Amino acid sequence: MKLYMFGIRIYYQIMGRINPKFASEKAFRLFQRTRNLKFKKRELAFYQKAHHFIAPSPVGDVHCYEMGDPNGPLVFLVHGWESNAGSMAGIGYKMADKGFHVVSMDLPAHGHDNHSHTNLFECKEALISVIDRVWPSEPFSVISHSFGSAVTTFALSERDYPIDQLMYLTSPNELSAIFEYFRDLIHLPQKPFELIIEKVNRMFGEGIVNLTVQEKAKEINYNHLTMIHDKNDKVLPYIYSQKISNYLPRTELYTLENAGHYRMLWNDEVYDRISLQFKDEASTLHRKSAVA
Repeated sequence: MKLYMFGIRIYYQIMGRINPKFASEKAFRLFQRTRNLKFKKRELAFYQKAHHFIAPSPVGDVHCYEMGDPNGPLVFLVHGWESNAGSMAGIGYKMADKGFHVVSMDLPAHGHDNHSHTNLFECKEALISVIDRVWPSEPFSVISHSFGSAVTTFALSERDYPIDQLMYLTSPNELSAIFEYFRDLIHLPQKPFELIIEKVNRMFGEGIVNLTVQEKAKEINYNHLTMIHDKNDKVLPYIYSQKISNYLPRTELYTLENAGHYRMLWNDEVYDRISLQFKDEASTLHRKSAVA
């Protein structure tokens, strides 16, 4: 791995000075590549249990999965980078057991999608298409993990859907910081890096300085946002969620310790917090069922 990274860095240091445009295109392509990771057993079990359907989108067909009561309160699950819909199966099962209508999906270049490259823009387009395909008639909720929280934020900021509960199981914040980390990782010279930023600005139609979760979330019509983050998270720093929760109204931050970044998706403490946040909806659903 060290030898591979050494070669990558030498390549971009040289090519970035010889041909900045070419280097920027190659680097942006590398930035968008997802690894082809094997499914875990519990993820495969989810795919076997859930009902599968397709949602057409501008970036290709999106593989979607649903479980629970189709007439129950609707909740979308949005997974993170280099993950898949099955990674959130534990949460999906819990919500379905409580009578919710649970819809999740494989984001582009993830899960059963056959592409190898994607980005935030494509993923938020995919999520918008899934929501529009389901066409909610009442306020709904979203539970997202990691990169999926950014996808959720950017997607919902472009729609007028009323949102009941937002739950971010960790979240990035500033898009510029992600690109700066990538620049430093591969030792990309400044000129090709600037060309990448210009490309991102054109893609989103605004400057990257405005492309933050905390700013985009202000455009969402939500009742409440709960953020759950391990203070020792080694993938996304805890301070990201701190900054977002301090900035946004109707937001609370629930702090975990040593739950991990990925392991938190199968953590009883997380399940309990989700159940607590959704208890009013579950109670209402139970009362409706009793009357019927």
